Amino acid sequence: MRLERVAFVASKVDPAANLMAEELLSETGSEEFSVGSVRAWLSRPDGEVLYARSESDLGADGADLIVILSRHSGVPGSPVITTHVSGNFGQAPYGGEPEALSTACPPFMKAFLRIVADSALEIGFEPAQEPTHHGPTLETPLAFVEVGSKPEHWEIREAAKLVVQSSLQALTDLRNSEEAGPTFGYKLAVGFGGPHINHYFTEIQIKSRELAIGHILRRHDASAASEEAIAQAFRRSCGPTNTAIVDWKGLRGEERARILAILENLGVRVLRARKVAHSL
Repeated sequence: MRLERVAFVASKVDPAANLMAEELLSETGSEEFSVGSVRAWLSRPDGEVLYARSESDLGADGADLIVILSRHSGVPGSPVITTHVSGNFGQAPYGGEPEALSTACPPFMKAFLRIVADSALEIGFEPAQEPTHHGPTLETPLAFVEVGSKPEHWEIREAAKLVVQSSLQALTDLRNSEEAGPTFGYKLAVGFGGPHINHYFTEIQIKSRELAIGHILRRHDASAASEEAIAQAFRRSCGPTNTAIVDWKGLRGEERARILAILENLGVRVLRARKVAHSL
């Protein structure tokens, strides 16, 4: 994967995205700008990004990477700054296609979390990696970067500014490491198990020098995930992905056994999330 053209997307109906768009324009001075040698632009679609059916719907045609500035709602309810890739392991109640995943860019999400982590904590926000759980379903590699979890958090300009600055810095860092190849020097991985926000996966993203996590199948969706959807989680990535990180206790016994059998058939390396996190 090469990073030459990047689309930043901020829906006009998303209050957190509107604030982040203001901060992006303040940082760059224009809706079309450069991040080092990367050409970038800000797109402002009218509708909810979750229900986009194509890159055109987001104003992101021709992009190598789509960065979606967004609000986060729900779990954990406290202030968070999150990142994740989109798609659905099962049905699609919130956009995208059933049993279809977007293309992940694990190195961008890892770079973003590593940059944002300390400053987020300083302003009272928890940095977190989220699972794959809603639309859209697109071919172009994408990542959501979000401020949450409640309306009062969406209005905190300091958080919006931090997300924007960290996203721009993540692009700079990745562009500088492109000679390491399509995985930017990381071993790309897929996460399995645990709650919506799994602290093992977040810790691995922030602290590991080796692993970058893309798609994550949370416990809530495990029973609905078909063998094909699980296989997609490895194929739908910006580079070769051959590692599974499993939260052993974060999956019910029968679901863990089923998923481990699928992973064995896929021939991927299986690591235990707790063991990896505790070794960092």
